[in-house]
Amino acid sequence: MNKFIKKTSLFLLPITLLVSLTFYSYGPNSNDLLRLAYLPEIYTHYHSKKEFLEITPPAFAYDKIMDKPIKRKYKVMSMGDSFSEFIESYNNIIAQHYDLLHFDKNITGWNSLNQLYALSLGDFFIEFNIDYVIYQGVERHIYGRTKYFDSCLKKVDVKDVFQLVNKSLPQANKNPNKKLSLENYIHKKLFTKESFVLLKNTYHYLNNKTYLFENQVYKVELNQKGLFSIPQDNLLFYYEDLIDLEEKNEKKVAVDYIQILNTISKNLKNKGVQLLVLTSADKYSMYYEYMVNPPDIEPKLLEHLLEIPKEFIYIDSREIHKKHELPDLYYYDDTHWSPIGQQIVADKILELINISENTAP
Repeated sequence: MNKFIKKTSLFLLPITLLVSLTFYSYGPNSNDLLRLAYLPEIYTHYHSKKEFLEITPPAFAYDKIMDKPIKRKYKVMSMGDSFSEFIESYNNIIAQHYDLLHFDKNITGWNSLNQLYALSLGDFFIEFNIDYVIYQGVERHIYGRTKYFDSCLKKVDVKDVFQLVNKSLPQANKNPNKKLSLENYIHKKLFTKESFVLLKNTYHYLNNKTYLFENQVYKVELNQKGLFSIPQDNLLFYYEDLIDLEEKNEKKVAVDYIQILNTISKNLKNKGVQLLVLTSADKYSMYYEYMVNPPDIEPKLLEHLLEIPKEFIYIDSREIHKKHELPDLYYYDDTHWSPIGQQIVADKILELINISENTAP
């Protein structure tokens, strides 16, 4: 009997570990780099640390165009990537000070630059009495959005926006992340890629200083401690930060991008609207100087963008973040800024709006 129990235990133990590790440490709500890399959430209390919670707004304060607001007077309109849509986002912090309307990324689609240009031609900003537009774009998408910018787009008016909203609502209301019961989870997930790859990648995470997980997430060694508040001297970043890096480094990309934004800014100024452009640096760019062996060439796009004359207010997140010698400007296990990084960006934008308000004729 004892032999039977021992043999059964030896059989069941790895299965139990497999279920536990996958079910409790990985899933659709994991932080994006962990989810892409098939890695468990080792530091389970990292995102709920006191320093993060103290500066995170208690609730969303901005209105979303997706909700078809009746209100027609907003100080600020924002448009951007996922950086702008968290409860701890710079967007939500600014909304504690000014009425803010957010143009959801579900409506803009991937190339939000096209959407902003079309909006600048129409009546949207007049109808909503907008004073400031904050356009946020992540560094890795600037090259593609510029390359596929369409200057022949027709204007988009308020009525067109709400037609887009109506088309987007069914997709937005879907819930692909619905939690599985343990029974369904074991049936659908246990002996699939998620569980076995999770074990393999956990091993490589613990035993390799440099590793590319699932062709999606890089782990690289850092030459400086204290960049994150966890006991690790490595960086996780999204592999897409490296795609087309040589092309992105050509100055023409930055010149073309700024020219498009200058055109949009002129259109907005004719409507009495001030454009602010916020570039969210990739983690590869932000932490490049701290990497022991960078897996690719040095990124130059952000430097080029700073050099080109602009007809709008420009904010480079890397430039302002590097003035603060603080840990956790970005989350360790995610591509996005932490509440600390978000707060620094929000403070800078509020400062610039305040300066603009005080110097306006």
